[in-house]
Amino acid sequence: MGIQRNHFIFIMQFFLLIFQIFRLIVVDIPLSEFSLIISIISVLVSTILFFGFYEPNALAKEQLLRISYLFILGYLIVHFQIYMDYILGNYNKFRGDYLLFNNVVNRTAILSSIGLICFNLGYTFSLMKGGIIPSYRLSNNSRFNRIPLLLIVVSTFVLFIGTANKAYFFGGYGTVELGSLATYFQTYFVYGIFAYMIVKSYFLKMKILKSSFMDYVKNLGFLFNLIVATYLILVLTSGDRGPIIQLGLLYLSTYLFSQNKKLKIKYYVLGIFSAAFFITLLGQIRSFQNEGSFIEKYNQAKINKLSFENSGSFSPTTHELAISVRTVHAAVDYTDHFGFKYGIVQLNQLIAIFPGIGSIVRGITGLEGKDLISADILTHHIFGDNPSHGLGTSCLADFYLDFGMIGVVCCFFIFGFWCRYIENSTFQQKLPHLFIWILFFVFLTKSIYIGRSSITILFRESIVIYFFILISIKNFKLLKNA
Repeated sequence: MGIQRNHFIFIMQFFLLIFQIFRLIVVDIPLSEFSLIISIISVLVSTILFFGFYEPNALAKEQLLRISYLFILGYLIVHFQIYMDYILGNYNKFRGDYLLFNNVVNRTAILSSIGLICFNLGYTFSLMKGGIIPSYRLSNNSRFNRIPLLLIVVSTFVLFIGTANKAYFFGGYGTVELGSLATYFQTYFVYGIFAYMIVKSYFLKMKILKSSFMDYVKNLGFLFNLIVATYLILVLTSGDRGPIIQLGLLYLSTYLFSQNKKLKIKYYVLGIFSAAFFITLLGQIRSFQNEGSFIEKYNQAKINKLSFENSGSFSPTTHELAISVRTVHAAVDYTDHFGFKYGIVQLNQLIAIFPGIGSIVRGITGLEGKDLISADILTHHIFGDNPSHGLGTSCLADFYLDFGMIGVVCCFFIFGFWCRYIENSTFQQKLPHLFIWILFFVFLTKSIYIGRSSITILFRESIVIYFFILISIKNFKLLKNA
C-alpha cells in the first residue's frame, strides 16, 4: 500500500510539472495576481503530496532533521513569500520594491514552482527506486589523529584574526571589508571546524559509543570549543548570521546522527522560529551602516524590527530571507537580454577547489567576477558598475543563468534524487561512506540557506573537507560490508 502511495505521488507530481511547463510556454502577461495564485497553489499541492510519501526506512521515520525538509522550507520562503504578500495586499506597505521587472514576475513564479516540483519528483523517484544502501567499516589499522585538524583550526583562526580589518567586528558586516586574506583564512578555518566535528562523529558512530550531548561537546576538547565560541562571538558582533546557525546545527546534528537519535518536533519547531528571528534581527542590525557600536545597532534593530512587524507582512520574521526572490527576477531578465552562460558559472565554482586556479583562468580568459559569479552578475545587472551593495543569488537563479528552464528541470530533479540517496545512506545503524557522511552534514547545516545560495558550491566545500579529514586518519581504508 505504501509503495502504491509513492507511485501515485510521483504521477501527480509529474502532471503538475507538465501543467507548469505548459503555463511557462504560453503565459506571457505582465504581473498578474491570478497567475501568482495558480503558481502558489501548484507548489502547495506539490509540497503536500511530498510530505505524504511512505517512508520504508524505519530509522528515517519521524526523523525531522533532514536536508529535504529544511531545503523545502527555505525554498518556499525565498521564492514565494513575497508573492503571498502581494496577493494578500501587503506588498504596497513594504519599504522596498522586490518585484523587479514586472514583465517577468509571472514567468519567474512559474519557474520557481517548476524547480520545487522537480526536486520533489527526483526525491520521490529515488524513494520508489529503493535498492540496497551500501555500508562500510574502517579497517582495524585506521586511527584518527586530532592534531593535524587542530593545527589547521588554530593556525587559520590566528591568521584570520591577524589579517582581518578590526572594524569589521564592530557591526561592520556588509559595510566594512574584512580583507581578502582574512576571508581566505576564515573559509579554511570553517572547513577545519567541519572536518574536525564530522570525523569525530564518524568514529563515534563506528564505535557505537553512547554519549550525552554535554559529554559529546566536552570530548571535542576545551581548546577547540574555546576557539569556536570566540569565533561565534566575533561573528555576532560583526552582524553576520550564517555561521552561528550553521555551526549550531553542526554541533546538534553530528551528535544526534552519531547516536542514531531523532530530534523531537517541539525542539524542531522552536529551532526554526528561533533561527528565523535571529536571521532577521541580525539582518536589521547590519543595515545600519557604521552608525554606532554593535549594542547601539542592536537596540535600534529591535525598534526597527517592531516597526517592520507592523508593516503588514504575513511573516515578518522570514521577510529578510524572502526578498532574495528578486535575484530570480534579475536572472530571468538578464538571460532575456544577454543569453545563458552555458555552464561557466558552475564551472567557476568547481575550479575554486584548487586555490589560485580561478585567478589563472580569469587572467587567461579576461573574464571577471561579474561574468562568472551569479551574485556578481545579478548585482551588476541591477545596480550597474558601481553597486552600493550585493544583490546575492539563489539556487534557482544560479542554475537558470547557466542552462535556462531545461537546466532547472534537470538539475533540481537530480538534486532531489541525490538528496534522498544521501539521507537514506545516513539514516542507518551502520556506517555510510565517509564522503556521504561529509556531504550530509555540509548540506544539512546549510539547507535553510540553499534557497538563497548555490548548490554547486556546497559540493566544492565537501571535497575540501574530505581532503582535510584524510590527512587526519592514519592508514585510512574503508571496507565495504558484504
